[in-house]
Amino acid sequence: MDTQMGKLIHGHVFKVGLMCDVYVHASLLNMYAQNGEMDDARLLFDKSSQRDVVSFTALKGRAVGRFEEALELFEQMRNVNVTPSVSTLLSVLSACARVGELKLGNWVRSWIDDHGLGTNVRLVNALIATYAKCGDVKTTRMLFEGLEEKDLVSLNVMIGGYTHTSNCKEALAVFI
Repeated sequence: MDTQMGKLIHGHVFKVGLMCDVYVHASLLNMYAQNGEMDDARLLFDKSSQRDVVSFTALKGRAVGRFEEALELFEQMRNVNVTPSVSTLLSVLSACARVGELKLGNWVRSWIDDHGLGTNVRLVNALIATYAKCGDVKTTRMLFEGLEEKDLVSLNVMIGGYTHTSNCKEALAVFI
């Protein structure tokens, strides 16, 4: 859907009083974000009194290339005690890796462990990538070794982590 049609729908939603519906609200956020109208999406989000994991994730997940903004949204989400979804955590870890935000990456890792998600391969792979891109090879290796079942992504992330930190021999050892 293009932005012009989306704005017409937004106006209709407002007129008929559906702005308080969490799914309608998240759909509008998603529509603006998908069309690259992040400023409009953010304005809609900021004016809303209903902030839950759906609305935070709809906005944060579309903040492509705006990693600091995605992390700021996650901080707001934490401040209002909204429980993150796995999808949210994956996005946050990706943003942490891109900007080198190891402190928040450590918090996410603790949250994952505290909530029994430490065996989720997708989350552990994202943690491995985050620690590797932040230069913490020791933690990267520990997380990798702790995986009961390593998938192709785990191997690729570990190899990439070693090459990112110029540990080419170790990367080759994982490959072989």
